[in-house]
Amino acid sequence: MLPVCLHENSSRLVSLWDIVNLFDVREFGRLQCLLECLTASAHATTATVVETSALAGICDAVKQFCEKYGYGTCRDMAAITADRMRRTAAESPGVVEAEARNIQNLLAREVHYQKFLWISKLGSECVDNDNLFGDAVTRAFPSSSRDIKESGNCIAAECGTAAVFHLMRAAEIALRALAADRGVQYPDAALSSKQVGDLLAALDGKMAEMRKADSKLWPSKDVKDAQIKFYHTAIAELRDFNEAWRKHMAHAHEGAFYDSDQAESVLKHVRSFMQALSGKISEGSSTPLYWTSA
Repeated sequence: MLPVCLHENSSRLVSLWDIVNLFDVREFGRLQCLLECLTASAHATTATVVETSALAGICDAVKQFCEKYGYGTCRDMAAITADRMRRTAAESPGVVEAEARNIQNLLAREVHYQKFLWISKLGSECVDNDNLFGDAVTRAFPSSSRDIKESGNCIAAECGTAAVFHLMRAAEIALRALAADRGVQYPDAALSSKQVGDLLAALDGKMAEMRKADSKLWPSKDVKDAQIKFYHTAIAELRDFNEAWRKHMAHAHEGAFYDSDQAESVLKHVRSFMQALSGKISEGSSTPLYWTSA
């Protein structure tokens, strides 16, 4: 994956792949410690020759580590050194010390050129989270799962605008599920092909019909009022999403960028909305036209 340039801080380059594919810093530290101990031991010994098996084993581990993270130069050198140490069986301490120090420095140099990203506590909870909005949302709106997960990765990377983009797509899936639940249909097109504005207008029409419907269609006035409040609140939230964020995010202009704080605020709004909606609505089922209970 190519690096992503953050508009909020154009001097930083971030690869979302590096965020999701976490770097094993413990293994890097362990290998550096082993190499340092070996060089110190070889330097301090008074023996004429020392066994080379220890260095060969460490080089094998270095090779595996480098293969995982794409450090080709150090990987190849570790493999060559391991092979040479096994073929000689014993070598002078000076040679072992030099070879170990060479691998240690080469590994450090490879990691030095790797770009890392510090992630805040909130961001660390968002990284590669398959259940960022909770079980109920995951079950009710499975089609939104990938966008929700990507929004979390973007929050972690402080790519606020990208996070809002994914959050608006997740909310759009909820909108289409809501439209299907209310029986919105078009004779010439599927719901998936209709624009957000069209769906909101159709839902307004459904709400008008519900308000005019005879109260006898519900078991009580309280149930009718609860249903009207539920759908009215959901539609109002979706309209606010569309007016406040979606329309602006979709077009290139100065107001179309979002910083980290703004993106986190949008995430909280969309998450609360979808959690509330998932209590009644889902992609795979529909509620009664007129609720039988609140």
